[in-house]
Amino acid sequence: VDGDVGVRAVDNAGMQHGFRNQRDKWPDVLHRLRFSTARLAGPAFGRGATPDDAAMIAGQLNSFHGNEEMFFPYAEARLAARLSRAPDLYGWDQVWLADGAVLGVWPAGRAMRVVTERSGVQTHSDPGLVLDYAVEPGAEAAFEGLLRAWCGWLSARGMDRLTLFTSPHGPASDLLRSLADEVEPYNMWSPGVRVPPGAERRGLYVDPIYF
Repeated sequence: VDGDVGVRAVDNAGMQHGFRNQRDKWPDVLHRLRFSTARLAGPAFGRGATPDDAAMIAGQLNSFHGNEEMFFPYAEARLAARLSRAPDLYGWDQVWLADGAVLGVWPAGRAMRVVTERSGVQTHSDPGLVLDYAVEPGAEAAFEGLLRAWCGWLSARGMDRLTLFTSPHGPASDLLRSLADEVEPYNMWSPGVRVPPGAERRGLYVDPIYF
């Protein structure tokens, strides 16, 4: 193994202390955004993708994320494999399209349930996770329409939040953060993999499947 990649919440004091002397810490941070599905719930919008859309979607994702560090460009075949591997979890039906915008969501629900207990009272939160997204210039309203439509769909099925990863220098970051209810920052280290020059200006990409 030449190196590895790890992320730790900025507010996790124990992990931050343990890694205070670790090399290859990246200058930018990751942001995990949380959206309240009830607050953003909107009507149906856009359409579901089909295998015939693979080349278009791959092109949009590559164009949107192509300058971010850690993004591995999609080939049409790799995107098709991703959306065909476990279609009951994340398939073509979970990728919604509108003019210039793509939003793919895994409705994880109980599979990623967060349980919190305070003073003997237990609560739970069931999420959806944004796995693929892109916004072309001028398509911000279309993307917001897709986001609100997904929030409405998730909320109607008992999923109370939607999460998405970006970074301060990532594309459309300002738009995404303006819609979020919570922004949770993470630091990233890659011991053995040096941070390339200029990384602080390019943003960071993370695939939530591996997060």
